[in-house]
Amino acid sequence: MRAGTRRGAVAIVAALLALLVALDHDAAWVPALVVGLLVVGLGLGLEAVLLGRRAGRRQAELAARIAHNHERASVWNHHLERALGIDRDAVVPEPAPAPDSAATGPDRWDDAPGVVPGRTSIVIEAQGPADGVLRALAGVAASDTVPGRTTEVVVVHRTVAEPDRARARAAVGETGGTYLPLPDGTPWDVAVDAGILRASGDVVVLLRGGGVLRGGALASLVRALDDADVRAAQALAVDHDERILAAGLVQVDRRALPVRLLAGLSPDDARGLDGARPAAVSSVASAWRTSELRALRGFRAKESHARHPDDADVDLCRRARETFGGSVLVLPAARASVPPERPSAGGPGRDVRAPSEVRGVHELDALLDRCGFVAAHLDPGDGRSGPSPVLVRAPARPRRWGVVVASTPGSAGDTWGDTHVGESLRRALVAQGDEAVVHRAAAAASGAPRFDDVVLVVRGTRRVRPVPGRINVLWVISHPEDVTPDEVAEFDLVLAASESWSARTSRATGREVHVMHQATDASVFGTDVPPVPSDLPIFVGGAHVGRERPVVDVAERAGVRIAVHGEGWTAGRGRLAVHGPYIPNHELCARYRGAPLVLADHWSSMAREGFVQNRVFDALASGARVVSDPVVGMRDLLGDAVRTYDSPGEFARLCDPAGADLFGSLEQREEVARWVRREHSFDARARRLMSLVDATEEVASWR
Repeated sequence: MRAGTRRGAVAIVAALLALLVALDHDAAWVPALVVGLLVVGLGLGLEAVLLGRRAGRRQAELAARIAHNHERASVWNHHLERALGIDRDAVVPEPAPAPDSAATGPDRWDDAPGVVPGRTSIVIEAQGPADGVLRALAGVAASDTVPGRTTEVVVVHRTVAEPDRARARAAVGETGGTYLPLPDGTPWDVAVDAGILRASGDVVVLLRGGGVLRGGALASLVRALDDADVRAAQALAVDHDERILAAGLVQVDRRALPVRLLAGLSPDDARGLDGARPAAVSSVASAWRTSELRALRGFRAKESHARHPDDADVDLCRRARETFGGSVLVLPAARASVPPERPSAGGPGRDVRAPSEVRGVHELDALLDRCGFVAAHLDPGDGRSGPSPVLVRAPARPRRWGVVVASTPGSAGDTWGDTHVGESLRRALVAQGDEAVVHRAAAAASGAPRFDDVVLVVRGTRRVRPVPGRINVLWVISHPEDVTPDEVAEFDLVLAASESWSARTSRATGREVHVMHQATDASVFGTDVPPVPSDLPIFVGGAHVGRERPVVDVAERAGVRIAVHGEGWTAGRGRLAVHGPYIPNHELCARYRGAPLVLADHWSSMAREGFVQNRVFDALASGARVVSDPVVGMRDLLGDAVRTYDSPGEFARLCDPAGADLFGSLEQREEVARWVRREHSFDARARRLMSLVDATEEVASWR
């Protein structure tokens, strides 16, 4: 017998002796039992290592005998513990869950508390650090509410770190919500079901994985359930790069996980799904009726093992349709950001009664066709995610533009001016007959523009590389000091929102730089919008580290009281200003029309290089009086429609009500507004871009 084998045998003998001692001496059986089990484990471990290194019949037979004996001993120990009333968890403590929070069996569903009509329960399931909980709560706080309904928050937090629990508990406490801490290893479906059990509203909005609602997503989800035939509604789930994570789920192979519809594409690609009813939706950001979820016994239902969330979502949607009829839907205009996913416990549930493969493929084809795509074939994936359809553009589709903006992903980027520029330009290109989607810079770097025929980079604070094999267009609208000759040379077509910079760069690089100024969205800004009256000049813009705000500084020096709206303002800056909240883009026109003056300013490099920002065009299109810091060439472009100052005294004179006539009569301002909406609209810019690209395509085909 080899030395390693002898050590294993000695370990087994020692374990058996320890057990005999435990039975003969009641007072000391607990430590003896523990020591015996540890020694058994040590012996088995050493024996397994030796057997793995050197195979042989005697070793294999011995290993089988040891394993058999160990299994019998484990069963015997289990019965002994039950007979003596011993709790293993008392010997090896584990983090305890919140009282009753993990009990989601049939009895608990029957005992669930009643619901309050008109209340929405937002169940946030998060795992790990408290930051995920805090982000989700911030999204809820910033969400539009539904008139006549109240809101409660239930947070189910899977973590073992007490500092994270303390932070999350305090944040939830500020909302008056419920905080349920669970061990980090708690299965995700048990955690979500625990939150559903604690919900007291008649509607439950599930945010699985710490999803963050954006804009009006909460209100849209809740309103979708006003339709009695809708069992559940899902907001469009986007990832950390602002690409689609899931726009519904389709089961095409019962042996694999479901397909996440449109995963990896621009959120604009999901617009074709408006009104579509897929077989299943993702619970990552979804709304359900509480009574129906409870009647279905939640996600776990009769299952005793954790499943992949996508698999469980398909099963839940199937059970909901079979039990209550109706269908589920995705809301492409409602958006929720989802943090990077942790690996899920469990794999595809083999007992899920999925649709037939043929039916699933037909459904996938029909949904993709609505969005302008065809699945060339299915990549089976690696087993950790569902099959991935390899997509191509459907034949005979219009030319497709990818508008790339510098905005950051997530809700923070929703308020950027670049985001509004990109969306307005997208709508204008579509109105002219082309297709267009918007990519934020992070998504563009991740390959999102691969289906675009033309990639239009709206150059702001970030440089974006051109995409090989596409027509690449660069439109410089700000931060011209960051644009190098090498960057200009990389693109097929270059435009800039400045006469002087375009001319100088053309001479310096030998490349023609076309002039195309910033613009206004004529569908948003006009003189037919009812005003929201204000007594003070209004300035809209954020205060951020390193951000110049010369018009606010000059107002303070001139002693002029103004109304400032935007994020980041503190009492230490602009002490004479009245700080108000961020104003959504679609509400700005009414504010501009109701204010005595609209104030605008520019980065120093933009003013010096002749780049007029879009807020000037928006305010003029609204018929407002506009005061701006000086910008090279602005008078040549806009004439006397915009007044500039060169000193605090001049600024004070322009802001004095007695100087209102300097801006012309109401009729004159309305005439300027019509001219701006006609000549400086995004529709006009779209026509110009399409004409220039048409010429570029002709040259490329001739070559």
